[in-house]
Amino acid sequence: MPNESLHHFILKHEQIHIRQKHWLDLLLLQFYQVCFWFNPAFHLLLNSIKLQHEFEVDGETFEQVKTNPSPVDSDCVLEPDEV
Repeated sequence: MPNESLHHFILKHEQIHIRQKHWLDLLLLQFYQVCFWFNPAFHLLLNSIKLQHEFEVDGETFEQVKTNPSPVDSDCVLEPDEV
């Protein structure tokens, strides 16, 4: 069932975010955002780091699942040319 595959992929994806402590990076960046809210370069940096986290986690998720991604899984993944 594709829905179960999708739920498994999402759960694995979020578990990897937690294990890699991306929440800590984002918390620290939110603190700096309060200080540097006026700097447009900081907003670009923040978006870039969030996107990098997603690419790293997507790659590791596919490695852990150890199957070729199904079309449902592939729809959940960010592609560099779509950003």
